[in-house]
Amino acid sequence: MFLNEMKYGIRNSRLVLNEVYFWTDTVKHWSKLLENDSFKNTIIDCWRNLVGRNKIRIYGFVIMPNHLHMV
Repeated sequence: MFLNEMKYGIRNSRLVLNEVYFWTDTVKHWSKLLENDSFKNTIIDCWRNLVGRNKIRIYGFVIMPNHLHMV
């Protein structure tokens, strides 16, 4: 059993291809890890790679000091 399963239970979420999703992520303990531009650029570079390989489409995003959102 994975730690997340013990703490939160088994997730039943599924992604369906060709659907639009709102995705958010937070830094542990809401630390302001993303204030540094180099970390933001790493995330954006990873997203560019995924978009370039046609794995995802990004319609918009915002990166804040302690969390991010993407559609």
